[in-house]
Parts: sequence; C-alpha cells; structure tokens
Amino acid sequence: MGLIQESDVAKLLQNQELMDHVVSGLVEDSETMDKLAGDIADKMEDALEDDSDLRQRLVNAAVANEAFRKKLVNRLVEELG
Repeated sequence: MGLIQESDVAKLLQNQELMDHVVSGLVEDSETMDKLAGDIADKMEDALEDDSDLRQRLVNAAVANEAFRKKLVNRLVEELG
C-alpha cells in the first residue's frame, strides 16, 4: 500500500509512550518471548565459543553449584555404567 515511509516509522520509534505499549505487548506474547530467548541464547552461545574467559567463568560457576555437581556425577555414572 505504501502509505508509511521509513521516516514515519523512525518518528514512531522515538515516541516513548507508544514504545512502552509496544514493548509491554511483546513481553506479554509468549511466542515472541520464546523467540527472543532463543535469539539471545544463540548469541550467548556464540559468545561462549569465542570468549575463553566467559567459558571459564561458566565452568567455575557450574562446578561451584551443588545441583550441577550432582548432575555431572550422575551423567558420569550413566556413561560409565
């Protein structure tokens, strides 16, 4: 239809009240949140692959977590058994 131009959209994006409503609507939509979570997880996975310091922090945090240690032991027992 072509009634809206990019400059019109740029102006709408600068309207804080409208953007607050848009964000609220998006947050309430579970499908959108699932997609956003997936997108963020993908980017974080890439960051983990590329950043050895971040990977080490993750491993250290996991090993310090009792529930993770139990899962690790259980996984080892499964794999060895």
